[in-house]
Amino acid sequence: MRVAQTQNSPYEKLGNLAQAAFNPSLNVELRLQASIKLAVAYNVSDSNIIHNVDELDLFMFQYSSVKDNRRLG
Repeated sequence: MRVAQTQNSPYEKLGNLAQAAFNPSLNVELRLQASIKLAVAYNVSDSNIIHNVDELDLFMFQYSSVKDNRRLG
């Protein structure tokens, strides 16, 4: 039984991180930190991880600009 618990542990950790990352009752900083840990756990390249609100704002601005350009083009 101990082996089964050990094997489930990484999956439980990912589930807990995902719940925290998307839990609207947590403040933005806690969700962001959980999101970063979740991305790292999934081996997302650090250059593709949003680390703070400024990076999120920049990403959203760039995304909306690309979307607007596609619509206009």
